[in-house]
Amino acid sequence: MISEEELAAAFPHVPDGRENRSLNASWRAIATVVAGHTGLRFVSHAGTAYAKYAPDTGKAVVNVPPLPEGRAAHILALGYSAHEGGHIRFSDYSVKHPTPFGHSLVRAMEEFRMEAQVIKNYPGARRILQDIVQYMVLTGKSFAPTDEEKLRSATPNSLVTNYVLVRGRYLVNNQTAVEPRMNQLREELVARTSDELVDQIDDIIRRAGAAPSEGDLIPLADELIALLQQDAEQPEDGQNGEPDDSKPDDSDAGNGESDDSEPDDADAGNGESDDSEPD
Repeated sequence: MISEEELAAAFPHVPDGRENRSLNASWRAIATVVAGHTGLRFVSHAGTAYAKYAPDTGKAVVNVPPLPEGRAAHILALGYSAHEGGHIRFSDYSVKHPTPFGHSLVRAMEEFRMEAQVIKNYPGARRILQDIVQYMVLTGKSFAPTDEEKLRSATPNSLVTNYVLVRGRYLVNNQTAVEPRMNQLREELVARTSDELVDQIDDIIRRAGAAPSEGDLIPLADELIALLQQDAEQPEDGQNGEPDDSKPDDSDAGNGESDDSEPDDADAGNGESDDSEPD
C-alpha cells in the first residue's frame, strides 16, 4: 500500500484529497469529451473499469469503480475516463482476429494505438495516462517487474503478448514507468529467440502505434505470428535440424488453441478491462 506522502512525492502536480468534491464532474467531463459522445451513461461498480459501446444503438456505458481517497482518486478517475472514452471513440468493437493468440496481440496493440489517438487529439491526456501507468507500477498492480521464475515459466504466447503491450506503451506513448518491466521481458524474449527477431517485433509495434484503425492491426498480428513461426522452424547450430524447445513452436504461436496468450499485465481489450490496466 502506497502512502499519501509517497504519492505526493511521486505526483506533486496532482491535487490532494481536499479537492475531491469536484472530481466526479471532472472525470465525467473528460470521458464525454474524449469519447465524442454526449449520451454516455456512467456507472460505478466494484471490480473492473470498462467501456461498452453498441454502434447500432449508439448506447455507451463507462464504469469507474469506487475511488480511494486523496491523490489516488484523481490519478485513477482521470486516467480511467481518458482511456475508456478513447475506446468508445477510437476502438472498433467488431474487430476480432480468428485465433486466440492473434486476438490477444490485436488487443494488446489496440491499447497503445488507441491511447496514441487520444493523445494526438487531446495532448493534455498524455500526462493523465502517464500518471495512471506510473501509479499502477508503484502500487504493484501491473507493469512492474515480476518474479524471475514466473517469467521463465511463461508460455511463448504470453511472453510475446506482454512484451508487445509494455513495449508499445514505452515506444509509442513514452510511458517510461514501464521500462523496468519492459527490459525484463525483452531480456527473456531475446534469450528465447534473438536480438534480430525482437527488433523486428519492435518495428511491428511502432507501425501498430501509427495505425489509423484497429482493423489495421490484424495484418500486423499475422506478420508477428509468421515471424515467430519462422523462428521456431530455424534449426539450432549443431542440433541436426531440431528446433530449440524453448522457442515458440507452430502450435503455440497462433493455432488458436491456447488461452494463456492473454497479457498478464492487463486485459488489453476493446474497452472492457480489469483494474490492472488504465481503462
